[in-house]
Amino acid sequence: MNLLFRILVAIYAVIASVISGLMMISPFADKQIMEMILNYADLNLYRSNRYDILIFLLGLLFLFVNLVILSSGIRVRHSNKTYCFKNDHGLIRISANSIENIALSVARKSTSIRDAKAKAKFKQDSVEVTLRLVVYPDTQVPTLSELLQENIQSSVEAMTELKVGLVDINIEGVHIAAGKEG
Repeated sequence: MNLLFRILVAIYAVIASVISGLMMISPFADKQIMEMILNYADLNLYRSNRYDILIFLLGLLFLFVNLVILSSGIRVRHSNKTYCFKNDHGLIRISANSIENIALSVARKSTSIRDAKAKAKFKQDSVEVTLRLVVYPDTQVPTLSELLQENIQSSVEAMTELKVGLVDINIEGVHIAAGKEG
C-alpha cells in the first residue's frame, strides 16, 4: 500500500469509527444529547446555504475514498511472468519461474552457498536474473559471483535459447553455524 492510500484509509477509519460509535450509543444514551447533535446538524448544515458546497465536497470525498477502497482489491496484472515466442510448430511460453529454477539449480551445485533465492524478469528481448545468496564463511565472493554469473548465463541460454541480459548477484549474508565458538 502506498502512503496516500494509507492516509485515506486512516481518515476513513476515524470518521467511520466516530459515526459507528454515535450509532451504537444512540439507543442507550440520553435522548437529549442525541437530539442536540441532530438539531445542530440540521440547523447548521442542512438548512444553511453556506454549507451546501462543503457537504457536497465531503460527499464527493467519501465517494472517492469508497471507490479507492473498493478498487484496492482489483489488481491490474502487468504480466512479466512469461516470455512467449512462436516457431514453426506453435507457440512456446517460458515462465519466469522456470528461469529462476535454472538459476537456483546452478547455485545449489556450489558448496559455498548456504541459501539462494532467484528472481527473473523479462525485458524486451532478454531476461535478467537476480540471485540473492547466503554464503558460508571463507567464501571468495568475487570468484564465486563471477563463476555463478557465467554458469547461470550459459545454462539459461542453453536450455531456453533466451538471451540473458544480466545476472545480478546479491550477497545478503554470511552463515555462521550455531554452537561454534572460536
